Amino acid sequence: MAIKKRAAILGFATLVVVLTGRSASADVIDGEWCTVDGRQHIEIKGPSIITPG
Repeated sequence: MAIKKRAAILGFATLVVVLTGRSASADVIDGEWCTVDGRQHIEIKGPSIITPG
């Protein structure tokens, strides 16, 4: 009987997690990054993206 009770609790907990889970989202990812040697550079400012190419 204890195994059935544990399975029911685990099933319920899984259902709660699945139904209440939300995906993560970022508000802003703006910034500037470059490689250690400074040859490659990328910059993001809102909808504007500057890449090495």
